[in-house]
Amino acid sequence: MRKHRHARLVATGVTSSRENLCKALSIDVVKFEEILARPDAGRFRKNQILKKNGKDVREVYCPSWDVRVLLRRFNKRFFADPNVIKWPYFLYGCVPNDDDTDAGGRDYISCAAVHANARSLLKADIANFFPSITKHWVTAVFSRTLFFSDDLARDMATINCVDDALVQGSPCASYIAGALFGLKEGLIVRRLESKGYRYTRYVDDITISSSRRGETFALATRLIDDLLSEHDLERNSEKTAIARSGSTPLLVHGIRVGGGRVGLPRVEFKAIRAAVNTLENYSKSGEFRASLHYRRMYMRCMGLVGKLARTKDVRSVGYISRLRRIRPLSTQEDIDLCTKWVMEVERKAPTRSNYFFQVRQANRTLARLAVLAWTFPQEASALKARVRRHTGSYDQIKI
Repeated sequence: MRKHRHARLVATGVTSSRENLCKALSIDVVKFEEILARPDAGRFRKNQILKKNGKDVREVYCPSWDVRVLLRRFNKRFFADPNVIKWPYFLYGCVPNDDDTDAGGRDYISCAAVHANARSLLKADIANFFPSITKHWVTAVFSRTLFFSDDLARDMATINCVDDALVQGSPCASYIAGALFGLKEGLIVRRLESKGYRYTRYVDDITISSSRRGETFALATRLIDDLLSEHDLERNSEKTAIARSGSTPLLVHGIRVGGGRVGLPRVEFKAIRAAVNTLENYSKSGEFRASLHYRRMYMRCMGLVGKLARTKDVRSVGYISRLRRIRPLSTQEDIDLCTKWVMEVERKAPTRSNYFFQVRQANRTLARLAVLAWTFPQEASALKARVRRHTGSYDQIKI
């Protein structure tokens, strides 16, 4: 994140003037100040979801439509713009793909691939990550990463925080998490690499690997603890573990990394094979193949096979071919439903009382038409043409 990348922003006054920032975000200053003046509950609605263990509860927040659009626009024009920020190579999951990477180039599978051929692993989790990032550190990210003035940095931190902590649900949250440790994380990574370690961070999951089977990771653990402590964070000791190659495969984010290339665990591959076989058996019933339940089964199965393909497993090619032959069928009822949705988009288009919901409804309709095209390509093509005349992108929405 070199300073010269921000020369354009500094020269135009975007980083120091609220008026210029609002101009860059295509939002009226009065509207921006109104969002700032709202109470937390006016910007985010709180929800609770169960964690994977089925016991603990995670609090997440859903932004209001105008806050969602504003922060998405900020991401596109600042955090995700390669002319503004060049994200460190060791960050995954919380930053955009580089221009020279394939789809999913910063996903968990690419993250795991960094540790291929590892013989020992240190896996560490940051405890209560997002709620522990205080408004002070959110402000520091905007100031340090984008060179915003103190006032503008506080403005953006206010919009992204609830109860003076980063909101897990803000469109900017993952980028802020990625930039939290700044240059100090990079210095630690280079120090570890000079000792033969490989380091990645996938949001709040830190993985360090070594080609030495008997590695203790004492230095790595100490450096991580110092970095977290400096930012008022703690390592989750219950989720910190050292694994070594042996009778059980080494896994990073559920992906095998012990061999020359990454791959899915054997039990997961067997589950994918069984899912494809099961779907083929169900597809023999034309009536069931046209049902919503079959469609959901198909999408889930295609997602599993897509995960296999991301590991570059050659067996995925055959599975994809088999699934394409048993795509869900549509009926006249699907044509009628899609036509009804298209007519609704067309009816609201002249007034566009709320352009955000117009775009969302149009996108939902186009997604349904993509499925309809498998059975009725001509009808779907005609309906798609009608929808596309009346929609745009979230980046064009007037707030």
